[in-house]
Amino acid sequence: MLSQLHVKNLGIVSEVEIWFSPGLNIITGETGAGKSLLIDALSLIRGSRFATNLIGPFGTSSSVTAVFQLPESHGARALLAKWDLGDAPADGHLVVRRVCQSGGKTRNYVNDVPVHLRTIVEVTSELVDISSQFANQRLLDERSHLNYLDSFAGITPCRKEFERLFQGTLGEFAELAVLQRRRFDLMREKSLLETELSDLETFAPSEQDYLTTKAELARLDRLQLLTREAALVSSRLGDPHSGCAAQLQQAVRQLEHLSTAYPQEIPNDIIDFGRQGQRLIDEMSFQLETLLEQWATASCGSLRE
Repeated sequence: MLSQLHVKNLGIVSEVEIWFSPGLNIITGETGAGKSLLIDALSLIRGSRFATNLIGPFGTSSSVTAVFQLPESHGARALLAKWDLGDAPADGHLVVRRVCQSGGKTRNYVNDVPVHLRTIVEVTSELVDISSQFANQRLLDERSHLNYLDSFAGITPCRKEFERLFQGTLGEFAELAVLQRRRFDLMREKSLLETELSDLETFAPSEQDYLTTKAELARLDRLQLLTREAALVSSRLGDPHSGCAAQLQQAVRQLEHLSTAYPQEIPNDIIDFGRQGQRLIDEMSFQLETLLEQWATASCGSLRE
């Protein structure tokens, strides 16, 4: 229960300290006496925003301090342990204090230990409940019914522990789903590798098969090189800047060189055919030269006559 409230420089209140008795406490006063400021002070203890316009004219800062008496079984004790604030003192008192400077900087304390505002909100949610006009309408909100029931049964700490365990279980299920997907991928990869291994075992190549394949690959490499060389020979035969005899002679020389490098791939018939063509061109050239000489001799004789 709330046993003491200390307010300093809040609105029109310079400083006031109120001690509460067990049971019902009623505060009365004239309009403007500051009754609403006490409610504002409890709201600040509850974690509401500490606005600078609440700072009174009696200093540069404002502070609100509340002292609570905690029974042994109170749920706030578990929250103190959660936030590493230790247990309540031996006398069971829990002190919550908030200070606001004129610049807007706010400091929060629980048992004189600096804490974040969310710690204040969570701890005081078990200590302070402010009801206003028409607040009873919230009883119609079905989302709050379980909270009221748990609070009445005194099992709120158990429910929060269950929520913690439930969230942990959801995390475990998510991790399990990831592991199951990974297991599925590994099983599929294993099945693929087993199929490939079975194919290899069925094939069972011998050493002779390996040597034959190696020789065939070497032959294909030689044929690829020979194809490039043959393309070069073909390009020389189509050279428009040299005569037919020179082209054929150069091609035959290239074929002779290739037959030395690739004796198995180039038949001798091709070289013999090239040589026969070269001899035929030489004979034709000789006959042409002979005809030209005879024509020249005959022409000269005619001119002398």
